Amino acid sequence: MPAFEPRYLRFENSPRALPGRPELLDYWHSIRSRKWRVLAAGVLLAVLAGLASLLITPLHEAEALLLIGDNPGQLLSLDDLSEVQGGRSHFVTQAEYLGARSLGLRVVDSLKLWDEAEFDPRRARPGLRARLLGLIGKTPEAIEWTPELLTEVTWQRYASRLQVAPVGKSQLLAIRFYAADPALAARVANGVVDNYLGALLETRILNAEQAGEVLSQHEAQQLQNLKSSERALQAFRERRGLVDLGGNGQALVAQRITDLGIQLASARSRRISAESTWEQARTAAPDERARLPGVLGNADVQNARGVSDLARQNLARLQERYGSEHPRLREAAAELASAEERLNSLISVALAGLEADAQRARTSERMLQAELDSARAVVQRLNRDEAALAALERQVASDRSYHARFSVRNKEVSAQRDLRGDPARLIQSASPQLRPVSPNRPRLILTGGVLGLLLAALLAILRDRLALGVFSASEAERRFAHPVLAELPWVSLPWVRSLATVQVDAPLSRLAESIRSLRSSILLADLDLSCRRTLITSSVAGEGKSTISANLALAMAQTGPCLLIDADLRRAGLTEQLGVQRELPGLGNHLQLGVEVERCIHRLIGSDLDVMPAGLALTEPLEALQSPRMVELLTQLSTRYANIIIDSPPLAPVSDALALAPLCTRCLLVVRARDTVHPLSARSLRRLQRARGRILGLVFNNVTSPPGPTASGLAMQPAISEA
Repeated sequence: MPAFEPRYLRFENSPRALPGRPELLDYWHSIRSRKWRVLAAGVLLAVLAGLASLLITPLHEAEALLLIGDNPGQLLSLDDLSEVQGGRSHFVTQAEYLGARSLGLRVVDSLKLWDEAEFDPRRARPGLRARLLGLIGKTPEAIEWTPELLTEVTWQRYASRLQVAPVGKSQLLAIRFYAADPALAARVANGVVDNYLGALLETRILNAEQAGEVLSQHEAQQLQNLKSSERALQAFRERRGLVDLGGNGQALVAQRITDLGIQLASARSRRISAESTWEQARTAAPDERARLPGVLGNADVQNARGVSDLARQNLARLQERYGSEHPRLREAAAELASAEERLNSLISVALAGLEADAQRARTSERMLQAELDSARAVVQRLNRDEAALAALERQVASDRSYHARFSVRNKEVSAQRDLRGDPARLIQSASPQLRPVSPNRPRLILTGGVLGLLLAALLAILRDRLALGVFSASEAERRFAHPVLAELPWVSLPWVRSLATVQVDAPLSRLAESIRSLRSSILLADLDLSCRRTLITSSVAGEGKSTISANLALAMAQTGPCLLIDADLRRAGLTEQLGVQRELPGLGNHLQLGVEVERCIHRLIGSDLDVMPAGLALTEPLEALQSPRMVELLTQLSTRYANIIIDSPPLAPVSDALALAPLCTRCLLVVRARDTVHPLSARSLRRLQRARGRILGLVFNNVTSPPGPTASGLAMQPAISEA
């Protein structure tokens, strides 16, 4: 066999992220790779927060303490009752009333807060719209400040500065007010307490009879609503014939749907299997139908075939012993013709049975689908009735609740009419505080820095995670449901002669060790085979399949006879990487011109590996790979070699690998870390499976190692090796 030397190539290293690690480490690597940007974002937001704090007007806090009694003996007016939510405790109700609008308007009016520059809307700086209009020479419309409008706007500013909060688990309420003027803050906080106590005093002398009369009217109205909703609920039950929608009926229907779904899935599986068997039998050549699994499974066909084989053997034996006119020879020929006729008849009957099985499977699936649709319709009707019934029941419950509430309130008003007590009293009045409480500059700066760091880190993680690449071997196994047989590293070893011969040029490198690990996985998967035909392909060019094929073949050659075939008859990437001239005879010459196999196989100098290059470039390589000559070639080579490695073109652009997949014992798909688009790889796996390729697993290429002096080995450069 002619020998050749590989070309000398040199490739650059390109760092990547850390696959094959837990997700938290992947996140950490994304942040660490952009650490200076993350730190810069944190510092920038901290500085901006500090500058913003200088522009904020300092606010002083004034606090007054109010003790709320346990006995809610006071009667609130109807206006006040509408501002607080019913059903809450007396303490919470008083806290809400202290922040209510009615009390706020009373405080604003009593203190004349609109005369204070801080709360006077008439002295406010013009807004953005007014300033923009001024730039174009237009004067904004003047606001006519009526007493009502002035009070309302001043109350809004007052409400934004007021805070009412409980003190721990006690009955104390803290009334805090914030203002730029400490004296004003204390005066407003004390004014809130004074007006609150005054409102309580006025509430005691309200006309309890009028409140009771109003409550009685509401109670009667709620009773009428309750009776109406109960009648509507009963009418719906009678009209729909409902007893208990939440009982066992719906559960039984749901269980029936589940059972039908399981039966439908099973029927669909049987239909697909039957149609596939019938379609295979229908499209098969007449002389191949007897060898189909669906026909061979027929006992009559097996018996008839055995009889035919015996008749054929008997005829052959008699032909060797007697002449063509001998009577026994004619009888044997007649017996053979009769046996073959019976065999053909039984094959036709078996094919008709396969067609009938497919038709029965389709009919069964349609019937189950119709029954499932009917059951779902029943459940949908029950769900609609249940939803309508639930709505009516909720209405009844709501009306009953409102009626009970007004009834209780009416009784309370009657019982508390002459009640007297001390509902609240001042514990501590507010005093001016000279030290401002807002803004808290250290906290703002710290918060800005932390938010900047978190935002920048999140953006760094999202930038990596939103990519369509596969980042780790565990992610590849999770996405594609196939094992990763080996992780091939990306590390620098620039002194090697060629990436295709690393297994012999750098046997101690990390890549060489990973290739040997891949070799062990393949050998252990098929221990009982005399020849392993392994197809190596990828989704797109540039994922490193040719480099992996060459090094795996070199590793296999160390264990026994091995042949490396370059089946990429279009680009011949492996041929070019090994330094073989395209003019040398190879696979294309044998398939197209019928060149002898011995002339197409070459020995790689310095190794025990035989190589069949791509050879002649073909215009229709797919037809050549699907030809019987390709099958005969692999059958012939399987008797000479223990391992045959076939480097095929990528699956996405062409279908050459699909023609080779059924001819190989195992298929390997190369996935490049980060760069491989996972939907494309998943589609490639499905195409291999549909082509009856037996997928052994994945090869995860381009795995990077953490930076440091221990990162030594060969740099895998799939993009260049496929060029």
